[in-house]
Amino acid sequence: MAHWLGHGQRHGGRGHRRGGAQNRQPREGGGQLSTQRLQDMLAKPPGDIVLNLLQDNRLSVTLNSNHQSSERFTLLLTTIRKCCDCHSKQLLLQILNIVKKSTFLSICVARHLAEMSATMFGQSGRENEEENIMNLLVLFQELLVCIPSSYVEVMAPLAAIRSTIERLERLDFNVNYKELKDIQSRVDMICEAILQRGQRSKDMEILEEEDGARPPDDFRQIPIFPTAQDLHLDNDVFLRSNKKEGGYKDVEHYLDVQFRLLREDFICPLREGIAKYIQSLDVGQQNKHLQDVRIYNDVHIMNPVCTPNGLSFRLRFDISKFQRLRWQSSKRLIFGSLVCLSKDNFRTLLFATISQRKIEDVSRGLIEVRFETNREEIRSISPTDSFVMAETSAYFEAYRHVLQRMKEITNEELPFQKYIVSTEKIVEAPRYLRGQQKVYDMTPLTHDINKLYIPRKKASRFYNPVSSDEDTDEDDDLFRPFVVHHEDTTLEKEIKFDILDIPSWPKPEVFQLDQSQLTALQTALTKEFAIIQGPPGTGKTYVGLKIVQVLLHNQNVWETNDGERNSPILVVCYTNHALDQFVEGIAKFHRSGIIRVGGRSSSEKMEKFLIKNVKAKMHESRRMPSEVMRMLYQTKDTLRCTQSKIDETVGYIKQTEKGIAHEDSIGEDIIGHQHYNSLKYPEDLHLQFYEGCMIVEWLGIGSSMFIDKGEPVADEDEAVENQVEEGILQEFVDIDEEADLIMQRRMLDQEDEWFLQELGAAQRRQKPKQLHLALDLDKLTLMEENVENEGKGQINDGDDDGGGWQIPRQNKKKRKKNIECNLVMNDMMTEEEVSRVKNVWALELKDRWRMYRYWIAKYCQSLLKLIHSYEDKYEEEAQRLKEVREREDLHAMKTASVIAMTTTGAAKYRTMLHEIKPIITIVEEAAEVLESHIVTTLTSGCQHLILIGDHKQLRPNPTVYRLAKNYNLEISLFERMFNNKLRCDCLELQHRMRPEIAQLMDHIYPELKNHESVENFEDILGVSSNIFFINHAYEELHQDDNRSHSNHFEATYTVALCKYLLQQSYDPSQITIVTAYTGQLFLIKKHLPRPFFDGIRVTAVDNFQGEENDILILSLVRSNAEEKIGFVGIENRICVCLSRAKKGLYVLGNFSMFNKKSKLWHEILLQMKANVGPALKLYCQNHPNTEHIKASSVKDFEQAPEGGCMKPCEYRLPCGHVCARACHPYDKDHSDYKCMKPCPKKCKDGHVCPKFCYQECGECMTRLDKRMPLCNHMQSIPCHKAPIKHSCMAPCDKILSCGHPCKEKCYSTCTKRCLELIENRELPCGHVHTTNCYQPPDASCPTPCPAILECDHPCDGTCGECKEGRLHKPCSNPCGRTLICGHLCEDTCFDTCLSCTRKCENRCAHSSCQKKCGEPCIPCTEQCNWFCVHHYCKNLCHEPCNRPPCDEPCPYLLHCGHNCIGLCGEECPKQCRICNKDEVTQILFGSEDEPDARFIQLMDCFHIFEVKALDTWMESTSLDAGDNDIQMKCCPRCKTPIRISKRYCRIINSILMDVEQVKLTVRGSKEEIQRIKDEIKYQLRDLRLIDQLHIKRVIEADLAEKQTELELSSLKNQINLLSKMFALKSKVDRKRQVYTLLGIDDVVYRCLTKDLNQLAYWVSKSRRHLSLQECNECNTEIMRLEYIHK
Repeated sequence: MAHWLGHGQRHGGRGHRRGGAQNRQPREGGGQLSTQRLQDMLAKPPGDIVLNLLQDNRLSVTLNSNHQSSERFTLLLTTIRKCCDCHSKQLLLQILNIVKKSTFLSICVARHLAEMSATMFGQSGRENEEENIMNLLVLFQELLVCIPSSYVEVMAPLAAIRSTIERLERLDFNVNYKELKDIQSRVDMICEAILQRGQRSKDMEILEEEDGARPPDDFRQIPIFPTAQDLHLDNDVFLRSNKKEGGYKDVEHYLDVQFRLLREDFICPLREGIAKYIQSLDVGQQNKHLQDVRIYNDVHIMNPVCTPNGLSFRLRFDISKFQRLRWQSSKRLIFGSLVCLSKDNFRTLLFATISQRKIEDVSRGLIEVRFETNREEIRSISPTDSFVMAETSAYFEAYRHVLQRMKEITNEELPFQKYIVSTEKIVEAPRYLRGQQKVYDMTPLTHDINKLYIPRKKASRFYNPVSSDEDTDEDDDLFRPFVVHHEDTTLEKEIKFDILDIPSWPKPEVFQLDQSQLTALQTALTKEFAIIQGPPGTGKTYVGLKIVQVLLHNQNVWETNDGERNSPILVVCYTNHALDQFVEGIAKFHRSGIIRVGGRSSSEKMEKFLIKNVKAKMHESRRMPSEVMRMLYQTKDTLRCTQSKIDETVGYIKQTEKGIAHEDSIGEDIIGHQHYNSLKYPEDLHLQFYEGCMIVEWLGIGSSMFIDKGEPVADEDEAVENQVEEGILQEFVDIDEEADLIMQRRMLDQEDEWFLQELGAAQRRQKPKQLHLALDLDKLTLMEENVENEGKGQINDGDDDGGGWQIPRQNKKKRKKNIECNLVMNDMMTEEEVSRVKNVWALELKDRWRMYRYWIAKYCQSLLKLIHSYEDKYEEEAQRLKEVREREDLHAMKTASVIAMTTTGAAKYRTMLHEIKPIITIVEEAAEVLESHIVTTLTSGCQHLILIGDHKQLRPNPTVYRLAKNYNLEISLFERMFNNKLRCDCLELQHRMRPEIAQLMDHIYPELKNHESVENFEDILGVSSNIFFINHAYEELHQDDNRSHSNHFEATYTVALCKYLLQQSYDPSQITIVTAYTGQLFLIKKHLPRPFFDGIRVTAVDNFQGEENDILILSLVRSNAEEKIGFVGIENRICVCLSRAKKGLYVLGNFSMFNKKSKLWHEILLQMKANVGPALKLYCQNHPNTEHIKASSVKDFEQAPEGGCMKPCEYRLPCGHVCARACHPYDKDHSDYKCMKPCPKKCKDGHVCPKFCYQECGECMTRLDKRMPLCNHMQSIPCHKAPIKHSCMAPCDKILSCGHPCKEKCYSTCTKRCLELIENRELPCGHVHTTNCYQPPDASCPTPCPAILECDHPCDGTCGECKEGRLHKPCSNPCGRTLICGHLCEDTCFDTCLSCTRKCENRCAHSSCQKKCGEPCIPCTEQCNWFCVHHYCKNLCHEPCNRPPCDEPCPYLLHCGHNCIGLCGEECPKQCRICNKDEVTQILFGSEDEPDARFIQLMDCFHIFEVKALDTWMESTSLDAGDNDIQMKCCPRCKTPIRISKRYCRIINSILMDVEQVKLTVRGSKEEIQRIKDEIKYQLRDLRLIDQLHIKRVIEADLAEKQTELELSSLKNQINLLSKMFALKSKVDRKRQVYTLLGIDDVVYRCLTKDLNQLAYWVSKSRRHLSLQECNECNTEIMRLEYIHK
């Protein structure tokens, strides 16, 4: 250990920065260039030499080697000199850049020049020195011309060469001085020009000017969006560094520096990436991996998509290169990223931002973008146009808002200029505290935050609640008072004093603070520009909450005095998580007046504070201004209306992706006349008579399809899909996906949910117009699922007529994949290729698909032209909606006392913040935020700024590494103020880490102290040390797509250690796995199955900032031969890594390498020498004296399979058995242990229990043969059961009274209804049937009744049901007659139809009837709305119109721009005489094709007709109808009744009046109906029958439902029949009394009574109508019974 700790003192500087930018280096390749390879390359042309050198990083390794022989130096120098003759300047620049960055010039060249000087002026000279000097001068010349910033590296060796040449000339050596001096003079001229310009450049583009240099232009005139000139620079970019120390000249100087740096931060990666892409095309390396941008090929713009922010566009790109990409974790194409499209190698550009990213879509090559280009330019693009798309990961929206705000800031508007710009060190008190004495009430700080609450009764001075009831909904607290009170209203003493009088402050213990926290609190409250540094665990958030608590409690001191506006506190954080934590803390003592801007909060406690919920509550309670509400609803309605028109057309486009479009749907105009005929009428004989869809056959997926054609489908993908379907793939724990975290940071809120919800509702209301698909993949999938469920082996994908095709089941998924792949491919024919095709059937299958995709693209293009006019309107309304919503947000925020938002949110809502003008701004995590983001958050009204953070932890993270390091863009405002010696209060007492862990911070925070609470943390169980660094040398792996790294050894070791700690009885929530790279994150996840590791958090270092846990396992990942440690060597990240654990910290890494490459790591490792090693010592809690396990690999953990040791547990369980597990420290009392040994217990008869020991034995279930005491049968029953309690299951032995054996079991009651069949039994009706034994001789006969009913329908009853033909079953056939209302009668067959029960369809322009169709309608008494400029109707709506029809042409234009074909005052037909010529001129009456024909559209069915012909039709049908024939007029085409038509309103209303009269006649008058009902009720009182209560209930229920005279008459007939039966029953009863006195058993009486009861039930059955036949048959039956009685 001492050996490797003693080396590697070198650190910092250049090596440190290069390590941080490891993912910008070339592809790694091995060692140095060999001498033989250099000699071989010299024989090649310069271009080949350059390509050879750029293949790997051997050139860089060779140039950085400080020990070069003279021969090797000469070879290397000659090779580089020859590269200078390369014609490709782009490639030469890369070589020169590698030379510039290496130590070749500063060390190797200097050493060789010194050696040359020593040897040349001695006795032995060198032959090659003249050539070396010449080559060096040529190299210097190229370096200075191409990379002027190399002046610094060239100056020293150039001076040495100059002196060498002069000495050679003095000594008169045989040297070609003229040539040397010519080259030297050219080099000197270049150097002089560079010095005169005063420039110093970085690489090939970036130039940094001195502070005093005048900018080339006004930064306010620079466009925010990149231009083509920005991406193809001829000159250098003017940049100046962000000042670490010292001030700026003025505000303009400051803003200019910040603006240009920030703009370059998002433009530079795009510029460099595009340049490298073009260069790769030049050398034929199109597939070369690019680091600055991501390239997507074959991109097509598909169709517009309606969003609340305006129109986005759906793009399709080639996904063939991304088949194995895991989109869920990839940072590609995430929301807000900037993309650049071009079809001419980026000479012309289209810029857009990602607006929507759905995993299911992007995995299929679909993404939604919003173009930042003129819409006319987008419209000119055809779906056939193919683009290349470059993506930069920069979140453009944040840049856009900040840059725009910086351009808007004036010299007077920027607050705190003397600190931010001039860096003055004396900080004054806030302006609101100056002047008179300001007394603060500090009482709330003396109490626990959790005991504070807000009273509801007192009204806010900013808003007066509508109601003051105490039982108001809790959400009303959002608008309740802002003043904080304590529960204990009888405080012993109030603490009030002058806030600026520091000596009068109480001691820190009074406020539950330590001294450093109190000092920070004093500074924050008394200085207008306060900086609080909070090292890990010192409670900077706690102090921040105390500051907010005091300020809110004393709001009357600092608020504005005008009383007209609210002065809220603005709280800003970098991440959503930190913001939620801070606001949750505020909510404990201030439950009202908080607004959390942005809905991306994962905290349930934040729900009621989210701005969208606050606005919703204001809408519900009418607190939102009425004009805002009105404008919001109006704009939404207009937007929805326009959107529906766009979506209608876009729906056709989307359907082309769901299957194969029919050739007739595409149309002959798109396909072309020649190709259409060629497709429809093939020369192949077996297809000439085919009647199905030709395009399906043509594409090889029809009846003759075979699977092997087309593009192959990856078997691996299919295998994975099958695994997912079958549930084979194992679930793993959730990890913090970096892509998700970035998305959450960028997507501010979810207020667009209303749009998606209302869009779905609108789409459900609107009946979609379907494109005719010859093959629908969705239906195909459904059919396949149905077939699988039915277990069939073949599927038929055609229609029901058998015209489809059958595919073997094993090929169906491959077949569907094949079709889907062909549909999403972008490869299509060009227009020139299409024009050369004569016979479409002669094409190969691949070319047929290419031609089909061309047709579809042209079809989509024709559709897109139809909605161009709507696009402009939609954009205007979307912009208007955005403005209205901003006003809505503003009104909501004006009610708040605390506004909380992230830095991204602050950039977006900058306009509203500058209108609200918060007086106090508090920035949490201020050291992680770019300076420009904080400055643009400040408003002119800000009087107090409090920055809370720690610049020694995470810094801001610019996109461009060299801007961060060379231009100090990574220096935050917090750190810059700290560097400029502004007062910064650093908290000193940490409450998080145990002392062993806290001592790691001594190298970063020398003054950090431990609170007494951390001194007594318990030791980590099962491990010999609470902190340990596991050293290893296993190498990492590099992942290209996310430019990340992973280490398999560390991943598996981390998981094994985590499992071991869980076995020590730690809860999963106590352990966190942290890694330095996202690549390692996903590798670790693959080893964490959910069942065991559920609850373990796995996250990256940057995402764990500000958080903590008891135990931390840290994987540092980096371990490589090149000894690159990347950002693991950066002090800020080391600080974060090592300061998150409270009780236990275990770190894995190649510490031998870290020790050599980082000074801080060297110091830490030297301090932790005793806790660094290759193996972590584990000990058994149960057997501490056993030999410790040295865990240096995953296998070593196998020595503790259950977390203890290899000894058996030996714990005696309550059952007497010994625990069967290996030694385990968890569940020591074995309360959760289940003994799996066989149960040793026996029952009283000696039977052994068959269960496991942990299970309840229960009763003995061993089966024994026992004799039943009652029946003497032998039965097998459980041991525990007594025979007397067992139900005998043997067959019953008894014989029934009928002579048949009983069919029941022995334990059951014998059969009462014998089911033995009696054959050929003759029934009373004479029919012979087989019946059951139990059925009586007069059983109901099942023979079908042969009678024909009076309605001429055959009777569908049986002989028994129809009482042998005396009482037939009512006819069940549907009536089907047309009623007066135009509907078909839905009742069964009657002699008279009843009133219609369907919903009435009568309606007018004002309303619709809500009654049933058979009920009289209430006439509409509104004024008739039929009017035009020539006539108007004066009658009421229901009356026949008293105006003539207007025959003047309609003056309006249709959406297509052509004249309307309708008439004045009528609804405009949707069809156009020009655009829809075939449909309009379709002949029906014969006059449709006349050029001056006018048309009218029926609003009931939307058919159009020529007016004169339809007038004749309506009048003629009216005249031809008979006097008694009343019926609605119907559409001549579809026979739909015409109910709405202004032109024919007179005819329609006249018919409706006749219909209403008929309805009244059928139903009867109200008086007559009531009279009949009273009569029926009177009859019911006298009704006396057997079971009369039941019959009366049925009839009374019917009486309540009957509403027409006909129905009541039928009911009255039923009662009359019942009365007759009552009279007959009375006679029978009197005769029975006589026979009873005589002692005679009257059989006839019993039969009559039975028949009468059955007849009474038959008559009293509930029915709508008793038919005439039923009445006659019932009367006949009564007469028959009377005859029998007589």
